[in-house]
Amino acid sequence: MTSGAGTHEDRVRRRSAQPRHHESKVAPPDARTALLRAAERMLVEQQPRDITVAALCARACTTRAVFGGLFAGRADCLFALYDELEKEQAQLIATAYRAHEDWQDGLRAVLVHALQTLERNPALARILVLPARGEEPALTARRARTHKRLAAALASVLPPAPVASSAPIDACAIVGTAAAVVRGRLRTTPTPDLAPLCGPLMAMIVMPYLGVEASSRELAAGSGSSGPSGSSRTPVRR
Repeated sequence: MTSGAGTHEDRVRRRSAQPRHHESKVAPPDARTALLRAAERMLVEQQPRDITVAALCARACTTRAVFGGLFAGRADCLFALYDELEKEQAQLIATAYRAHEDWQDGLRAVLVHALQTLERNPALARILVLPARGEEPALTARRARTHKRLAAALASVLPPAPVASSAPIDACAIVGTAAAVVRGRLRTTPTPDLAPLCGPLMAMIVMPYLGVEASSRELAAGSGSSGPSGSSRTPVRR
């Protein structure tokens, strides 16, 4: 006896003819990218803790089975996005720095790039700079690792310490202060204007090396991409 749906053998044949992505741990080639881009878009709209696997799959037009073949969970997907964004920005920052012959112009270019990028991209700012209440400890640890890497990169390009009574600012302190200033602006203003922070941050960095006058010039120059006229230069260490 058969039903309107056909015999058991007919139903098996129909299921066999259907795509089997939902039954396999092997995801379509573009599923990972689609999920990461979905996570990035969703970070513009909500806090990381509010993003669910179901919502990610719906936004990326994929299935939970495909998601499970790529990530251990929603946190793992956000960690992968963080690592991707960190690597991408590190490459862009290095390119901005290498385009200049001295450390002062190079650092200014890096700051201008970083501040303008965060200003244009709320998702990037939220995951790389702005900690969320109740976020996963592993994400907090990744952010701290990024700050350490930035501090190490900064320390490697600063000139030798000048012979002066006041010691140069530690690179970790510079990065920590800059991150705190940016976080404060992001928290208080929905669409913050971050570029003007370049002048004060550069003034803080150059003060121990080039003195009050150079620091004042940086403060006055603001977010300009070219160096203050007449400023003293120290060749970059290669």
